[in-house]
Amino acid sequence: MADYSKHHKMAGKIGGLTRAARQTNEEGRKAAAKTGFMRRFYAQVPAEVTDPAERARLANLALRAHMARLAKRSAELRTKPSRGRDE
Repeated sequence: MADYSKHHKMAGKIGGLTRAARQTNEEGRKAAAKTGFMRRFYAQVPAEVTDPAERARLANLALRAHMARLAKRSAELRTKPSRGRDE
């Protein structure tokens, strides 16, 4: 299993170095990724809300609700007894 892990680590390192060599604008890359991620939360805002500031506020609330659901699910899985455990 150690060889498998080393393989993935090396592949990740190669990918990261390749991306860094090709893209000099790190902030631009991050902004594009965040815009794409936030698109799903803007889609949850009702169409009748036309004020850009209000749309941004509601999209941010949708993002926070999404993150809260993820945190809740994570906590539930951490407290759930694992299978095959000796009792």
